[in-house]
Amino acid sequence: MAANKYLGLSANSTNGTVAGQMWYDSGTIKYYDGSTTKSLGVAGAGITSLNGLSAGTQSFVLGTAGTDIGISSAGSAHTFDIPTASATKRGALSSADWSTFNSKMSNSLTSANIWVGNSGNAATAVSMSGDATMSNAGVVTVDKTTTAQANKILALDGSSVAVTKGNQLNGATSGSLTLMPAAVTTNYSLTFPEHKGFRTSSFEQWRRSSLLG
Repeated sequence: MAANKYLGLSANSTNGTVAGQMWYDSGTIKYYDGSTTKSLGVAGAGITSLNGLSAGTQSFVLGTAGTDIGISSAGSAHTFDIPTASATKRGALSSADWSTFNSKMSNSLTSANIWVGNSGNAATAVSMSGDATMSNAGVVTVDKTTTAQANKILALDGSSVAVTKGNQLNGATSGSLTLMPAAVTTNYSLTFPEHKGFRTSSFEQWRRSSLLG
């Protein structure tokens, strides 16, 4: 049809009876399909504006602008901005961040193990070992001795006595005092006086006799 030409329909208030007939009836275009008369066009007021846009054809676009989820409309397009979530932006979780979160430490832990930071600064499940061990009930067992064994923690025996093969007292800056019996089977007892105070001469006499045997 050429420009500035119009298609005219007859104005009828009576429905057609032949299939394919179309006519204009009081503001409504009607069509007869051979069995039913149908009304064509927009019924009622219809949608004339969407978020301020009135273009006949409109589209939806996905964007990432801004620091929060937002919708903006211009021309014939409605843009839904969903930025990538970060410390300063609320938005969609990125694939990289999802992988990071998914690989975080779980609540699964091998029986009797504990979490320890390894040399790479990563939490690692290990069992306690060395001078102490721990059960899966949280009970810690110390590798100790009451009979003075090398490389073991010394503990009191049933009589609250600590058995050791020698003691060394180090000076504040240098020098040391070692207290150790000779390698013989004789038992020695060192008994302190029962009274609380000593006169200088009595204490000196006791100290010398103790050291000299």
